[in-house]
Amino acid sequence: MQTLKRLAAPLAALLLAAPAAATTMSLQLSWLDSQGNTRTWNGSQGGTPTGNGQEESFVGQQVGGTWVLGWDATADADPFVNGFFSIQNNSAITQTYTFTVTLPIAPPVVPVSSIGGSIGVTVTDTNGNGVATLASSGAGFVFNAQNDGTTTLQLLGPGFALNAPFAGGSATASASSGLPGGTIASIGANGSISITHTFTLTPGDAVGLTSFYLVNPVPEPGTLALFGAGALGLLRFGRRRAL
Repeated sequence: MQTLKRLAAPLAALLLAAPAAATTMSLQLSWLDSQGNTRTWNGSQGGTPTGNGQEESFVGQQVGGTWVLGWDATADADPFVNGFFSIQNNSAITQTYTFTVTLPIAPPVVPVSSIGGSIGVTVTDTNGNGVATLASSGAGFVFNAQNDGTTTLQLLGPGFALNAPFAGGSATASASSGLPGGTIASIGANGSISITHTFTLTPGDAVGLTSFYLVNPVPEPGTLALFGAGALGLLRFGRRRAL
């Protein structure tokens, strides 16, 4: 038994010191092909630790036949997503793109949460023809945050449009809600958080999206009461010792 205990201690220390498995971020992009059919690309990437707590970085590019997708994101499974995403429309038509980035989280944020998010959008007249427009699609929003696939926050809604002011030029817009800190009461998240971007983009042009979504746990009333009672007890103990 003593031998087992002597072996167990170094093993436990080794397990605690082992690096956590990389988080895998999922990416999905949909667009129209030349026949007007919706096509979808799915990808994923393991994170690289940044050295700042549990944060990991995700950097990459995917080239399709009529588009180029790039990403440079930082995320934390505890959880938030903050990233820059770019899409170039190399097709001959105005495309409706739907781009989603999904992050698994641990531990779950239950039963409720507080959230916040923001988006910055830049559209560029890459082909120099003097026309470059990014717009919301129909009754949809450009920015849609979700907990476990259920929408929790939307920004840049129906009727939003952003136009480059001149040939070769760029235009920028932004929106946010619940920041700083995540102040909007929302549902919990058991397994994942995600951001879906949906928009139209004119042919030959490019868009850059800087998106951020934060989910905070909300202590249950019982936990707050227990914490308050403990703090009060420590305060009384301190006063008695002072006397």
